[in-house]
Formats: sequence, C-alpha cells, structure tokens
Amino acid sequence: MIQRIRHYIAIIRPLNLLIAGITQALVFFIVIRPELLAHDISPLLMGNLIFWFIFCMICLAAAGYVINDYFDTVPDRINKPMKQIAAKHISLSATLQYCFLLNILGILPAVYIAFKSGTAHLLYIYPLTAFLLFLYSWKLKHLSLVGNLMVSFFCAMVPGILWFAEKDNLSLLVIASESSGIFIEISLFFYTVFAFFSTFIREIVKDIQDVPGDLMVGSRHFVIRAGSVVSRNLVMALMMILLASIVLFVYFVVFFQDNILTIVILAFLFMIFPLLWSGYRFYNAKEPSDYQHASNDLKALMGGGLLFLLLIHLIDKI
Repeated sequence: MIQRIRHYIAIIRPLNLLIAGITQALVFFIVIRPELLAHDISPLLMGNLIFWFIFCMICLAAAGYVINDYFDTVPDRINKPMKQIAAKHISLSATLQYCFLLNILGILPAVYIAFKSGTAHLLYIYPLTAFLLFLYSWKLKHLSLVGNLMVSFFCAMVPGILWFAEKDNLSLLVIASESSGIFIEISLFFYTVFAFFSTFIREIVKDIQDVPGDLMVGSRHFVIRAGSVVSRNLVMALMMILLASIVLFVYFVVFFQDNILTIVILAFLFMIFPLLWSGYRFYNAKEPSDYQHASNDLKALMGGGLLFLLLIHLIDKI
C-alpha cells in the first residue's frame, strides 16, 4: 500500500510541482505584492486567494504529468524503463482516473477565485489549460517543434499567469509610480521570456536524448525530422539569443539600481555562467547521459534566473 502511494506521488513529479509553486509564491510576495501595497493598491490575489491560485496551478500541472505518462508508456519503456510508472506500477485506467481527479481539484478552486475576485476571465484559463495539456500529450508533442513550444509556453505561464492576473493593478502602479511600475513590468516580462526560451532549449536537448524511444512510436518531432546536426546548431543559436537577452536585461536593470557591480556579479553567477557551462557541456555531448547533464544544467539555470529576479527586487530593501 505504501509503495503504491509512492507511485501515485512520483508520477506527478512532486519536486517540479514544489519548484513551480515556490516560484509563484516568491514572485508574488517579493516582486509584485510589496510594491502594490507600498502605493496603496490592493492586489487582486489578496488573503487566501493567492494560495488557491497556486493550488490550481499545481493540480493542473500534476494532471499534465499524469496524462503525459499515460500516452508515453511505449517510449518510456525504452528511454527510461527504470522510471516508468504508468502501465507498470499504476494501471492505465487508474492513471486516467487520477488525471481526471487532479483536473477537477484544479478547476473547482478557480470558480472560488473568480467569484471572490470578480474576474471571470481567470475562470476560463484553467479548463483551457487542462484541455491543452491533454492535447499536447495526445498529439501535439509528436509534431515538429509544436510540442516544444507548448511546453515552453506552459512553463512561461508559471510567472506569466501572475502577471496576467495582476495586470490591471500593475497598470495602476505605473500611474502611481512610473519607475517602480515599469521596473516590475519589464522584470516580469523578462522572466517570462527567460522561462520560455530556457525551457524551449531544454526540450530540444531532451528530444535529442530521447530519439531512440521516440522513433519506436513513430514520433516526427523536430529533432527526428531535421537531424542531430541541425538540432544541435539550433540549440547553440538559441543559447546565444538567450545570452544576449540576459545581457540586455542586466543593462536595463542598472538604470533602476545603484549597486551596478553587485548586479553584474549576480547576473554572472546565477545566469551567465550557468548558461555558458550548459552550452559547453552540450557542445561536447555525444552520449544520452551527456545530454542529460546538459538538460540538468539548464534546469539549474532556470532556478538561477528566479534567484536573480528576486535579488534585484530585494537588494534595495536589505
């Protein structure tokens, strides 16, 4: 029984969900909420609404992981046989029921949030997200680049949906304090774009690693269609674009902060060096395990980007 519970926990990637939940909480409580309250603007997600908001996201993301494993039973037998859970430790019917339950748990609190905040548009986002996650796992992930773009979009929406929820209040903040409002708006925009590109790069790296299993199920994603050389060149080009966007954002930040040297050092430690290191490891990768290391480095880069975002908003308050 205990082992069965462990499988139900493992299939939803609890560590990834924890990171996503913490990311939303930190962005809200450190970046958005303090500035709004400092200018007498009440956040939309006041009181327990922010926690229900995060809970919705976690449940829907968990359902996305479950339905993805449901459709990936065949390639997972080849690409990661030791980690496979669906059809191996949990029956396919139970996997579907689990996915349905998680979707219900994610959508119901959205009704409460929409009712309490008076924002019906937030209610529609969650059923749409659940449908898109199903569509991605069922069909889109095997299409050239479409699946990668979908995953990147979902990861970018972890911070992006907070920005969307509070967009009206952030517009009021720009009116109340132009410099504070613009700084937060551009910071959120950068981190959303950063999350999108870093995820997009990582998804292509993972596709290169998973080619043997994907060929077995007839997948026709970009890496299989374009080949290894073109895919590797695309990853290196995207890394250069991401590096340029980081440098551009750091250049922007120094206009709002007095601690220029500190900002540059933090950017190098948390974003620039991890990206360069990941690029080096990817460039020299030859075996699936090498690509796995590069993929893990990119995941660390995403965490470094979050730390940088938080620190530049805390640095003047310390």
